[in-house]
Amino acid sequence: MFCVGTSVRSFTVYSSGETRQGWTSDFDTFVFRAGDGQDRITDFGQDAARGQDDTIKLIGISGGFDGLTIRQQGADAVISYGTRGDTITLEGVQANSLTEEDFVFI
Repeated sequence: MFCVGTSVRSFTVYSSGETRQGWTSDFDTFVFRAGDGQDRITDFGQDAARGQDDTIKLIGISGGFDGLTIRQQGADAVISYGTRGDTITLEGVQANSLTEEDFVFI
């Protein structure tokens, strides 16, 4: 995993496999590719009104938002993508609160 600070309030985080991420900036972008494995984000922000609007960027994943499987597991949202069993767990996030606006597909 590595992180690039694009401003005082924004980070881009590149991840590969079983990382635990918790950043304190307000506009983070978490980047994933097929084969990254099981990842966990500990502070995914969705409150734009409070200046917290994080994004998940998926590179090379076909199907767009409709190709994702998003389910609730306890207090966390679990996003499954790709064909290799990759998942992203968002701690403390309700699965039904995630929308297409939370994702970027490249």
